[in-house]
Amino acid sequence: MTESFLLPTENTFSLSMKSIPSTFLQFTKDSRETLLSSSSTSLPLSSSSSLSPSTSTRPLYDGTNYTFPNTKTPAGVAEVLEVSFVHACMQLANGYVDVLKMFIATSVGAYESGFSIDSIQEELELTSSNTANRPLLDEEKNVRRDWFCVVYLTLSAMEHTSIKSSTLPLAINVANDSIPDDIKQRYGKLIERVGENYRNDKYSSLSVEKLMDDSNNDELSQLEKAIILQSLKVATLTPIVVQESLEALGGGNTTPDDMKPPTPPIEGAY
Repeated sequence: MTESFLLPTENTFSLSMKSIPSTFLQFTKDSRETLLSSSSTSLPLSSSSSLSPSTSTRPLYDGTNYTFPNTKTPAGVAEVLEVSFVHACMQLANGYVDVLKMFIATSVGAYESGFSIDSIQEELELTSSNTANRPLLDEEKNVRRDWFCVVYLTLSAMEHTSIKSSTLPLAINVANDSIPDDIKQRYGKLIERVGENYRNDKYSSLSVEKLMDDSNNDELSQLEKAIILQSLKVATLTPIVVQESLEALGGGNTTPDDMKPPTPPIEGAY
């Protein structure tokens, strides 16, 4: 039986970027514990929890080890989310967010396509992808669900319409209507600030630390704070991903067919 890696801690909760309670995932193969648990992590990881991604020897999107599925379907979206979630957690351990941005960009595409949150969650349960080389625990699935839902809630707060001109308003309405009430209650007030800053062109100045400082989280456990902290990181990155996508399309002067997969990362920078 695999023990949950989401364990409370008595350590002081830090809001430093470098001490984001990084991976909700731990590797026991070789010496990967040290890769995933930085010295200042806020969540100790269970030594009995094992997670060994099938592409751990190379960066996720190096152009040779991953073929992108058709993300115009819920099944394709689910596959990319499954793969990128595990690798995003790996990268967060070292302060990198490029694969997390891929997770967010895929979620943005699902939102614009009008895929409901429930339909994507169902496909995640059915997908044959198994990046962790073991089934994810319920706690891990809940974190992944929070991240995905937070992207939808953030886009709604931004009053986002579409990066692609072909998106119909009805699709956006379907996506907005699918946002669960528990996500709205947990993150709504905080994410509304992200949306407000975006609408006022001030989104780049809003930090996770500022959001947490202004929130009423004294009654939360260390674990709950850690999960909210990472989800707010997803929220503050979402406007940046949208803006970068627009810039990649030449400010809207090109078509979606002109979009290309991400280029390989710089050698040694991963």
